[in-house]
Amino acid sequence: MGVWTDLRVLRLDYALEALHSVTLGQWDWECVIDDSQKTLDTLKHHVCALYAALRGAIPSIQEHFAHLPLLPDDITFVHADDVLCEYPDSSSHEHEYNMVKKHGAIFLIGIGSNLSNGKPYEQRAPDYDDGMTETGNGYRRLNGDLLEHNPLRDERLELSSMGIRVDSRTCRLQFEELINRTAEVSTEFQKEVMGDRFPSCIGGGVGQSRVYMLLLRAMHIGQVQVSPWTEQERAHWMERSVTLL
Repeated sequence: MGVWTDLRVLRLDYALEALHSVTLGQWDWECVIDDSQKTLDTLKHHVCALYAALRGAIPSIQEHFAHLPLLPDDITFVHADDVLCEYPDSSSHEHEYNMVKKHGAIFLIGIGSNLSNGKPYEQRAPDYDDGMTETGNGYRRLNGDLLEHNPLRDERLELSSMGIRVDSRTCRLQFEELINRTAEVSTEFQKEVMGDRFPSCIGGGVGQSRVYMLLLRAMHIGQVQVSPWTEQERAHWMERSVTLL
């Protein structure tokens, strides 16, 4: 049991460039699970299902664009703590690039809560995904990002974030760890979370235009979605034979 939405949002404060526009299109989804399913195996199962769906679109695309390359057969699971050990002096985007360049497609586990160096990999809201549950071998966190290598732009491309959602226990712990204060209950959502009035869930979002960019090998997000662009941006890409919608 679950729900999904075809989300449309205007982000007027975003800087317009090749990967970001005013318009956001996203498939958001939530799936109810049992408490016993709050495990790394459950997370990996949903990641693999999403990746299989992406690969499933390829035959239809190649009917019209036979020259487009395939996605890697499998997705590689990597934990943020392992990436930190392998690339201790790199920024998060730099070592994500190194990993997707190496594997083609990865799911980076462990976004938000503190890593072995005492710092969070990236900032995430403490009332969002479960970053506290231990998953074995000294690791914890039940969330992550699905990243692909975009060979046309030679860069990492984030397609999706997903994770098992917090309950009152993990939410309280994350507030204490990440922002050094007790859990807030300033919104109706937080009141529901802290009262354990939501079912156990796993969920995430899939960036629609990012998926189109990857599968169609687009250089600019403006090739796959209609959005306002400055004349300078249009002219810059027109010089490179890229027409923005």
